[in-house]
Amino acid sequence: MAGLCLLVILGLRWFSVKTQIADLNKENVQLQAELIKYQAIAKEVEKFKADKGSLEAKLASIDRLKAGQVGPVHILDQVSQLLPDGVWLTSLNHTAARLVLQGYAFTNFSIAEFMTQLAKSPDGRFTNVDLSYSEHALIGKVPVEKFEITCAVKL
Repeated sequence: MAGLCLLVILGLRWFSVKTQIADLNKENVQLQAELIKYQAIAKEVEKFKADKGSLEAKLASIDRLKAGQVGPVHILDQVSQLLPDGVWLTSLNHTAARLVLQGYAFTNFSIAEFMTQLAKSPDGRFTNVDLSYSEHALIGKVPVEKFEITCAVKL
């Protein structure tokens, strides 16, 4: 009888362990499925991080370009404010720290006034203002002075 009892207990224990193994296998399959799902999500997160890095680099480039635009805009604005009546520009070239202005004026006095205005700019942006040339020209039948001024410019 003791043998039969032991056999029943071992049978119940075997059935219990078999049930636990089945449950653990089922849980393992579910966890493997979740792992695959989370690996796919992790790949998407990595892709988003890469995209974010790319976008941040593009934004930094845009910011640098915007910062580079500020100088020329201020230069053009200030030159237009300093331009006296009777003087008009045909060309404004900015390279490195140099500015070359070409244009026409009705008189040499107007050109001189423009050069003085540039040299006395309120923020000291224009220095070493020089007249490259001034020559007589005709626009239609109107006599004018064609000129070129160069100066150093601070951004």
